[in-house]
Amino acid sequence: MNLIWQIKSTFRLLKNDKLFSVVNIGGLSIALTVAVLLVIYIHTEKTVDHFHENADDIYRLTFNGECAFSPAFGQYVVDNIDGAKDFCRVFNIQTVLKTDWTLTQTDYCLFAESDFFNIFSFPLIRGQADEVLKAKNSIVLSESFAKKLFPNEDAIGKTILFRNRENFVVSGIMADFDEQTHFKQADVILPFHSITCMFGNDYPKQMQIRYFLAGLYIVSEKGYDLSGKGEELKELAKPWYWQFKEHQNATAEFQPLKEAYFNPVTYGFPVGARHGNIKLLNLLIIVVASVLLIAVFNFINLSVAQV
Repeated sequence: MNLIWQIKSTFRLLKNDKLFSVVNIGGLSIALTVAVLLVIYIHTEKTVDHFHENADDIYRLTFNGECAFSPAFGQYVVDNIDGAKDFCRVFNIQTVLKTDWTLTQTDYCLFAESDFFNIFSFPLIRGQADEVLKAKNSIVLSESFAKKLFPNEDAIGKTILFRNRENFVVSGIMADFDEQTHFKQADVILPFHSITCMFGNDYPKQMQIRYFLAGLYIVSEKGYDLSGKGEELKELAKPWYWQFKEHQNATAEFQPLKEAYFNPVTYGFPVGARHGNIKLLNLLIIVVASVLLIAVFNFINLSVAQV
């Protein structure tokens, strides 16, 4: 009975003093709406790349704030650093692709390891993760780019001529990357071993090459933390590997995948991609807390004053 009486009294008060109702409840509602929107934005930013199944076991290797290494260096890391299980090289270029009827340019052609879709959880619409990049002449298209190249046809099985050099057969269709990753949107992905059609058969084995460097991601053993292994790797490779030897005061880092979005590289992969600002997010958390505290304080003060 007491609760029913309080509810009736509240509605009677609101009805009798409409200005109070608009100011008090309206102010609280606006504050809550702003706070909810900010919380959604903060959560979205802080969970970039969290959707990957192996996110906790993937690290971007950087040196001097750059993610660019000689193509054979990934195997060296796996062979010499405890806990490093696998690696994924990535190389982005601009290119021209030719179908039966059209020439199409893209700035987002990505070469990646054949197990790219097993390491990262980018969804495939057509094709199997362990098969789509297995063959040297396979190519995966994004959903939007497939529609652009083959607007009225099924793209699977179609042949695409890469830079007037080599034919590739469409083996898979992937969903367009959304804003929940630090990767740039890729229109096409080719198997890394097919990069030899551009740079020669010896390119993947090159350790001392100083140009056409590849981005490098390292996969750890399950639950193994590589984040503190950067200095160890630097000391091991410094006597002979040109990057570490020539820049001995620079820092090597196994950067957790979940932190890559907030730590953009100055050179290598991916430069120019969308990235976040962790300081701004921390400031927004303070703003949310302040808005809620002020709104609740004003609501209570107005309610008490009205009584």
